[in-house]
Amino acid sequence: MKNKINLLVMPTDCCNMNCVYCFHSSFHEKEGRMSGETLRRLYDITFACYQNVLIIWHGGEPLCMGKSFFEEALQLQTSYPGVHVINRMQSNLTLLTDDMADFLCSSHIGVGSSFDGINNEYLRGDSERILAGREKLLSRGKACGFIMVLSRKNVDTLIESYELFKRLNANYSINPYVHTTAVNDSELALDASHTIQRLQEFFDYWIADAKCNVHVDYFERILKFIIFGKKSVCKYTSCLGKWLGIRYDGSIVPCNRYFPDEFGLGSIWDYDKLSDAFQSDGFRRLLEGAIERRYKCQNCEVFPFCAGGCNNVALNEGGITENGGSTCKITKGIYSYIKTYLSDSEDHRLADRQANPMIRRLISNKGY
Repeated sequence: MKNKINLLVMPTDCCNMNCVYCFHSSFHEKEGRMSGETLRRLYDITFACYQNVLIIWHGGEPLCMGKSFFEEALQLQTSYPGVHVINRMQSNLTLLTDDMADFLCSSHIGVGSSFDGINNEYLRGDSERILAGREKLLSRGKACGFIMVLSRKNVDTLIESYELFKRLNANYSINPYVHTTAVNDSELALDASHTIQRLQEFFDYWIADAKCNVHVDYFERILKFIIFGKKSVCKYTSCLGKWLGIRYDGSIVPCNRYFPDEFGLGSIWDYDKLSDAFQSDGFRRLLEGAIERRYKCQNCEVFPFCAGGCNNVALNEGGITENGGSTCKITKGIYSYIKTYLSDSEDHRLADRQANPMIRRLISNKGY
């Protein structure tokens, strides 16, 4: 039996929102829902070969499935002794009722969401309901951080948005927008040079902020790697063989992001053990493309940190075997800037001279 697998389970394509950068509207029908039979089959073939399973319930919007689905999902997990399961959820929070919040919190399901800073109302909408949903979790003693999608529409608001997250006391990460063929990116696509400049300005502001009370994961993950050699986020550690996406109909895909059919890994109905999906032609094509790309990247100074980057980002910005797209340029630019900032400092001196209390804490805790 293998040790661990991470699953992004998408029990539905349904979503009650229509974010401007979402690819689901073009690539998925936004109607399908996972059946109890499909859920049980997923568990049967997963728990037959993995002892530790992280499930992130994703979507679509997972709360569209209702409380009864997740009650069944968690109850079924108890039927497989000897398997340790961690459940998490990524939700827009707008459908979160008090009853559902009670269930999630009492079931120890960690919940994250998305919020695009001061321009959220234009990019995602429903700002009040998102924040109200988060308050339901906070009032029950649970944390809830955000992902901020960085696009041309909010790249000039990085500092103002940071101040908003500080007022909300909300930790957040920054994900640069990636164009797909499903979305007209004329108003969203990032200009790499401009984005690097804005991120550098934001870093200077953030690192010197004595009143910082939130984690900004985008910068912290770079600091953790440069200072301590630590990294964990999937796109910088090679997700292949470690992560899978499961769609509501049992289709197995590389992750929750959209990949063409040629990279599909079949269906849960094709295998007696989920690990056998890694022997599929779709996975072989993905692996071969990633290896070719990483071979080209290996002499780049940023390669030890990014490991060739995210397969989906590469696929959308130039092809699975290529890098050098906008996201690659942005990563290089900000990584080099932070490395230069740190180059004349020993760890203890860096801790002593930081105004930002979150960075002092990160350094004192050795990156944990």
